[in-house]
Amino acid sequence: MSAPAPSPRAWLRAGCITVALVVHGIYALPSPRGIDEADIESPEGREEVERWRELLASLGVTYTHEELAAESLWWSNTLSDAHNTLQRPFRPWMRWTGTGQAWALFASPDTHPHRLEVYIHDGTGWRAVFRRNHPTLDFLDATLRFRRVRGLYDGSTTNQRVPYWNFSRWVAKQAFLAYPEADRVRVQMVREHTTLPWEPADAEEVVKAKRIFKREAILPEDGLVP
Repeated sequence: MSAPAPSPRAWLRAGCITVALVVHGIYALPSPRGIDEADIESPEGREEVERWRELLASLGVTYTHEELAAESLWWSNTLSDAHNTLQRPFRPWMRWTGTGQAWALFASPDTHPHRLEVYIHDGTGWRAVFRRNHPTLDFLDATLRFRRVRGLYDGSTTNQRVPYWNFSRWVAKQAFLAYPEADRVRVQMVREHTTLPWEPADAEEVVKAKRIFKREAILPEDGLVP
Protein backbone atom coordinates (compact mmCIF):
# COMPACT_ATOMS: atom_id res chain seq x y z
CA MET A 1 0.00 0.00 0.00
CA SER A 2 1.54 3.29 -1.07
CA ALA A 3 1.78 6.25 1.28
CA PRO A 4 -0.67 9.10 0.64
CA ALA A 5 0.65 12.13 -1.21
CA PRO A 6 1.67 15.04 1.03
CA SER A 7 -1.07 17.60 1.53
CA PRO A 8 -0.66 21.22 0.34
CA ARG A 9 -0.26 22.22 3.98
CA ALA A 10 2.64 19.77 4.39
CA TRP A 11 4.30 21.14 1.24
CA LEU A 12 3.84 24.71 2.51
CA ARG A 13 5.32 23.84 5.89
CA ALA A 14 8.29 22.08 4.27
CA GLY A 15 8.84 25.07 2.02
CA CYS A 16 8.81 27.51 4.95
CA ILE A 17 11.27 25.36 6.91
CA THR A 18 13.57 25.15 3.89
CA VAL A 19 13.50 28.91 3.37
CA ALA A 20 14.20 29.51 7.08
CA LEU A 21 17.15 27.11 7.01
CA VAL A 22 18.59 28.72 3.87
CA VAL A 23 18.16 32.29 5.13
CA HIS A 24 19.60 31.65 8.57
CA GLY A 25 22.35 29.56 7.00
CA ILE A 26 23.31 32.59 4.91
CA TYR A 27 23.28 34.85 7.97
CA ALA A 28 25.35 32.36 9.97
CA LEU A 29 28.13 32.05 7.37
CA PRO A 30 31.49 32.75 9.04
CA SER A 31 32.20 35.63 6.71
CA PRO A 32 34.83 38.19 7.75
CA ARG A 33 33.74 41.75 8.32
CA GLY A 34 35.10 44.49 6.11
CA ILE A 35 38.22 46.13 7.53
CA ASP A 36 40.17 49.28 6.69
CA GLU A 37 43.70 50.62 7.07
CA ALA A 38 43.08 51.60 10.68
CA ASP A 39 42.13 48.00 11.54
CA ILE A 40 45.24 46.64 9.82
CA GLU A 41 47.52 49.15 11.56
CA SER A 42 46.02 48.61 15.03
CA PRO A 43 48.05 46.49 17.48
CA GLU A 44 45.58 43.62 17.07
CA GLY A 45 45.68 43.88 13.28
CA ARG A 46 49.46 43.94 13.01
CA GLU A 47 49.76 41.02 15.41
CA GLU A 48 47.21 38.96 13.48
CA VAL A 49 48.85 39.67 10.11
CA GLU A 50 52.26 38.73 11.47
CA ARG A 51 50.92 35.51 13.00
CA TRP A 52 49.40 34.46 9.66
CA ARG A 53 52.56 35.49 7.79
CA GLU A 54 54.64 33.20 10.00
CA LEU A 55 52.15 30.34 9.61
CA LEU A 56 52.15 30.66 5.80
CA ALA A 57 55.95 30.88 5.77
CA SER A 58 56.12 27.56 7.66
CA LEU A 59 54.04 26.06 4.82
CA GLY A 60 56.34 27.47 2.16
CA VAL A 61 54.17 30.44 1.16
CA THR A 62 56.18 33.65 1.51
CA TYR A 63 54.67 37.10 2.01
CA THR A 64 56.02 40.32 3.40
CA HIS A 65 53.98 41.92 6.17
CA GLU A 66 52.81 44.66 3.80
CA GLU A 67 51.81 42.20 1.06
CA LEU A 68 49.77 40.04 3.40
CA ALA A 69 48.13 43.14 4.92
CA ALA A 70 47.04 44.26 1.44
CA GLU A 71 45.71 40.77 0.65
CA SER A 72 43.80 40.73 3.94
CA LEU A 73 42.20 44.08 3.15
CA TRP A 74 41.08 42.94 -0.30
CA TRP A 75 39.76 39.52 0.71
CA SER A 76 37.97 40.70 3.86
CA ASN A 77 36.12 43.45 2.01
CA THR A 78 35.36 41.28 -1.02
CA LEU A 79 33.92 38.45 1.09
CA SER A 80 32.08 40.90 3.35
CA ASP A 81 30.49 42.60 0.33
CA ALA A 82 29.44 39.22 -1.09
CA HIS A 83 27.89 38.20 2.24
CA ASN A 84 26.02 41.52 2.49
CA THR A 85 24.67 40.99 -1.04
CA LEU A 86 23.30 37.57 -0.06
CA GLN A 87 21.70 38.99 3.09
CA ARG A 88 20.14 42.07 1.50
CA PRO A 89 16.93 40.47 0.10
CA PHE A 90 16.03 39.07 3.53
CA ARG A 91 16.76 42.10 5.73
CA PRO A 92 13.19 43.44 5.71
CA TRP A 93 11.92 40.08 6.97
CA MET A 94 14.61 39.93 9.66
CA ARG A 95 13.76 43.47 10.74
CA TRP A 96 9.98 42.89 10.81
CA THR A 97 10.22 39.60 12.72
CA GLY A 98 13.14 40.54 14.96
CA THR A 99 14.85 37.24 14.18
CA GLY A 100 18.18 38.58 12.93
CA GLN A 101 21.44 37.84 14.69
CA ALA A 102 23.00 41.09 15.88
CA TRP A 103 26.15 39.65 17.46
CA ALA A 104 29.17 38.02 15.88
CA LEU A 105 28.90 34.26 16.29
CA PHE A 106 32.44 33.68 14.98
CA ALA A 107 34.11 36.72 16.56
CA SER A 108 37.82 36.53 17.31
CA PRO A 109 39.06 37.23 20.84
CA ASP A 110 40.40 40.66 21.70
CA THR A 111 44.16 40.30 22.26
CA HIS A 112 44.46 43.90 23.56
CA PRO A 113 41.60 44.16 26.10
CA HIS A 114 41.05 47.21 28.29
CA ARG A 115 40.58 47.18 32.05
CA LEU A 116 38.62 49.84 33.95
CA GLU A 117 40.36 51.33 36.99
CA VAL A 118 39.32 53.92 39.59
CA TYR A 119 41.76 55.75 41.89
CA ILE A 120 41.31 58.26 44.70
CA HIS A 121 43.85 60.85 45.85
CA ASP A 122 43.76 61.62 49.57
CA GLY A 123 46.57 64.15 49.87
CA THR A 124 49.31 61.54 50.30
CA GLY A 125 49.08 59.84 46.91
CA TRP A 126 46.91 57.86 44.53
CA ARG A 127 45.21 54.72 45.78
CA ALA A 128 43.30 52.21 43.63
CA VAL A 129 39.75 51.45 44.80
CA PHE A 130 38.52 49.55 41.75
CA ARG A 131 40.25 47.34 39.22
CA ARG A 132 38.16 45.15 36.98
CA ASN A 133 38.20 41.48 38.05
CA HIS A 134 40.33 42.24 41.12
CA PRO A 135 39.28 40.29 44.24
CA THR A 136 39.67 43.17 46.73
CA LEU A 137 39.62 46.42 44.72
CA ASP A 138 35.88 46.15 44.30
CA PHE A 139 34.40 49.66 44.78
CA LEU A 140 31.01 49.66 42.98
CA ASP A 141 31.91 46.22 41.61
CA ALA A 142 28.34 44.92 41.28
CA THR A 143 27.34 48.01 39.30
CA LEU A 144 30.47 48.42 37.17
CA ARG A 145 30.56 44.80 36.03
CA PHE A 146 26.84 44.75 35.11
CA ARG A 147 26.60 44.05 31.37
CA ARG A 148 24.53 47.13 30.52
CA VAL A 149 26.86 49.42 32.45
CA ARG A 150 29.90 47.85 30.78
CA GLY A 151 28.50 49.03 27.46
CA LEU A 152 29.20 52.62 28.57
CA TYR A 153 32.95 52.13 28.88
CA ASP A 154 33.94 49.00 26.94
CA GLY A 155 35.20 50.01 23.52
CA SER A 156 35.46 53.68 24.50
CA THR A 157 39.23 54.03 24.25
CA THR A 158 39.47 54.68 20.51
CA ASN A 159 36.24 56.66 20.27
CA GLN A 160 35.72 58.40 23.59
CA ARG A 161 32.01 58.96 23.37
CA VAL A 162 29.88 61.35 25.40
CA PRO A 163 28.37 58.43 27.40
CA TYR A 164 31.87 57.47 28.58
CA TRP A 165 32.62 60.99 29.77
CA ASN A 166 29.29 61.18 31.62
CA PHE A 167 29.90 57.70 33.04
CA SER A 168 33.36 58.63 34.35
CA ARG A 169 31.95 61.77 35.96
CA TRP A 170 29.25 59.70 37.68
CA VAL A 171 31.87 57.23 38.95
CA ALA A 172 33.91 60.13 40.35
CA LYS A 173 30.86 61.46 42.16
CA GLN A 174 30.19 58.08 43.77
CA ALA A 175 33.82 57.83 44.83
CA PHE A 176 33.77 61.28 46.44
CA LEU A 177 30.65 60.32 48.39
CA ALA A 178 32.16 56.99 49.49
CA TYR A 179 35.60 58.39 50.38
CA PRO A 180 35.31 61.76 52.21
CA GLU A 181 39.12 61.96 52.42
CA ALA A 182 39.50 62.02 48.63
CA ASP A 183 40.27 65.35 47.00
CA ARG A 184 40.62 63.93 43.49
CA VAL A 185 39.38 60.88 41.59
CA ARG A 186 40.94 59.31 38.51
CA VAL A 187 38.98 57.10 36.12
CA GLN A 188 40.93 55.35 33.39
CA MET A 189 41.16 52.39 31.05
CA VAL A 190 44.34 50.28 30.89
CA ARG A 191 45.17 48.34 27.75
CA GLU A 192 46.81 44.96 28.28
CA HIS A 193 48.21 42.46 25.81
CA THR A 194 47.26 38.79 26.12
CA THR A 195 49.52 36.33 24.34
CA LEU A 196 49.16 32.73 23.24
CA PRO A 197 50.40 30.02 25.67
CA TRP A 198 53.57 29.39 23.65
CA GLU A 199 54.41 33.09 23.31
CA PRO A 200 56.30 35.15 25.91
CA ALA A 201 54.12 37.14 28.27
CA ASP A 202 53.83 40.87 27.62
CA ALA A 203 53.68 42.92 30.82
CA GLU A 204 53.30 46.29 29.08
CA GLU A 205 50.20 48.29 30.02
CA VAL A 206 49.02 51.49 28.35
CA VAL A 207 46.74 53.98 30.13
CA LYS A 208 43.92 55.28 27.92
CA ALA A 209 40.90 57.56 28.38
CA LYS A 210 42.16 58.97 31.69
CA ARG A 211 40.02 61.57 33.44
CA ILE A 212 40.83 63.31 36.73
CA PHE A 213 38.14 65.09 38.74
CA LYS A 214 38.52 67.50 41.65
CA ARG A 215 36.07 67.30 44.54
CA GLU A 216 35.11 70.98 44.29
CA ALA A 217 34.33 70.55 40.58
CA ILE A 218 31.90 67.65 41.14
CA LEU A 219 29.98 68.08 44.36
CA PRO A 220 29.12 71.81 44.59
CA GLU A 221 27.15 71.84 41.36
CA ASP A 222 24.92 69.09 42.73
CA GLY A 223 24.21 70.95 45.95
CA LEU A 224 25.85 68.24 48.05
CA VAL A 225 28.31 70.55 49.82
CA PRO A 226 28.16 74.28 50.71
